[in-house]
Amino acid sequence: MPDETRYLTVHEAAERLRCSPGAMYTQRYRGEAPGALCVRAGAKLLYSVAVLDAWYADELAKAAEAAGARP
Repeated sequence: MPDETRYLTVHEAAERLRCSPGAMYTQRYRGEAPGALCVRAGAKLLYSVAVLDAWYADELAKAAEAAGARP
């Protein structure tokens, strides 16, 4: 299945981002990304691979910009 249409469970998304599932649940509860970037499908929370990757790329760009701005 292509990544653009692929969805991950909380555990799979956490593994992809190298964090714990608990962190994902906490971020969702607080309304923070990436935890809040999910949709509910029945009893499951699903994360789009494309959305997670776009969020991660944006965070990397922000970090690189901030690092370049340091003296």
